[in-house]
Amino acid sequence: MNNVFSLRRFTQLFVSHSVANYRMYLMSFSVLMGILFLGMVYAASLNKFYLSGSTRHMFFTILLFFGGALFTTGIFSHLGDKRKAIAYLMLPASNFEKLLVAWIYSLIIFPLLYTIGFYIVDFLLLTMSKRAFDQSGIMNFGEQFRYRTVLLSFAWIHSVAIFGAVFFRKMHFIKTAFSIFVLITIV
Repeated sequence: MNNVFSLRRFTQLFVSHSVANYRMYLMSFSVLMGILFLGMVYAASLNKFYLSGSTRHMFFTILLFFGGALFTTGIFSHLGDKRKAIAYLMLPASNFEKLLVAWIYSLIIFPLLYTIGFYIVDFLLLTMSKRAFDQSGIMNFGEQFRYRTVLLSFAWIHSVAIFGAVFFRKMHFIKTAFSIFVLITIV
């Protein structure tokens, strides 16, 4: 028996985590997409229902970073509550498998679903717009946007958020953000 990684055990843990949290993840994703939609509609209404590519890129990046950090710090929130922490730590899976499940959800699944959701919101806004054909169409991640830089920055924010989620017992997101602001101020 392998105490570090077992595909069968990992799959069971992944399915168990998915079943236990799908409602919360679905509601959180819906709220994030609602915030994105309302924010983009408001910004578009200020400019005769037209959003430039750079404005849409800004919305994409800011909400990806903020939503991703919030989601990542929340993925280990149960470790702050003793009852939930004991139950979580007693799961018959290695710590590596537990970390891998959290990592897959927060670093792979979240950005993928967020990008798909963003394109759906962007498409809805383009179809609602009176000047839909005057715009450049659905946002593309070309050379001008530097999608790779955004993803690398997201990975850095993710690593800081996951560290803060494990390091701080309560108010993970706020304490992590405060620590980063203090660190930036000192440097």
